[in-house]
Amino acid sequence: MSHFPLTSLVLGCLILAGPGAAAAEKAPAISFEVRGRVGFALAQPNNLQRNAIGLGFGATFALPLPGRLGVEVGYAYKPGNYYLETIKDPPATLTWVNPSTGVAAQVAPNPIDRTYGASDARVNYLEGLSVRAWYEGTFPFLGKARGWHAGLQIGGAQFKHEVRGDIMSKPWGMVTSTSPQPGSWRDNYWYAQKSHQVPLSPYIGLSTEWLPDTRFELNLVLLRYQSLNYVHVTGSGTYTLAKDSGSTPRAIGMMAAPNGFPADHVDTRQQIAPHLEVGFSYHF
Repeated sequence: MSHFPLTSLVLGCLILAGPGAAAAEKAPAISFEVRGRVGFALAQPNNLQRNAIGLGFGATFALPLPGRLGVEVGYAYKPGNYYLETIKDPPATLTWVNPSTGVAAQVAPNPIDRTYGASDARVNYLEGLSVRAWYEGTFPFLGKARGWHAGLQIGGAQFKHEVRGDIMSKPWGMVTSTSPQPGSWRDNYWYAQKSHQVPLSPYIGLSTEWLPDTRFELNLVLLRYQSLNYVHVTGSGTYTLAKDSGSTPRAIGMMAAPNGFPADHVDTRQQIAPHLEVGFSYHF
């Protein structure tokens, strides 16, 4: 198990307990900041890694009322792990074009070669430009060095879904140079898309000024995003005799056209992933 969450929590507690002499001076009307953060997910959905990072450039503005208004433009990234999708069996019959006659017919498929011919590799990640807007205040009984904030992140969590599949039957290939294995088939497909939804993720946090012009934060973020899941319907193409790309093409086996699967589709789902963040900002 990673020590990252414990380290982050301890670091955040130490930061928020630290000295705050730097806040003694009156805050300027406008303060520009370089901002950064690392986060850790409390759960791990959609094969995403638990860690996340963000960087940005922001500013805070004095208000007629107590507190300040802040805004940041930045970039956020949350990596994912490669994983293998579960592959379902083909239907009872599939469309098989006889290479001798050119006539399509429904034939019983051979089973999937689950030892050497069943690969559906995938990776997901979140990334994108983000805008954060927040209101911040202080705790009067703790001095101006320690405060709280609440805000909203717009974007920064567009879901990217990449798929590469190559599935074949057992047996697959040729019996002779012109005759394929009866009932053989092979699927080849790929997919790479990003969710176009711009998610809104609320957050709250505590802050303290540890060094001059430097502030540290401990945040709880409800990271929202729309996940994608490409669903491949095995054996749903039209299978014809394929040839290699050599100078003298030779038949290699029965294949569907790449990505030629009308029944394939993409499922979407709204997700919420709570994150703990440790952040910093440097005022200049």
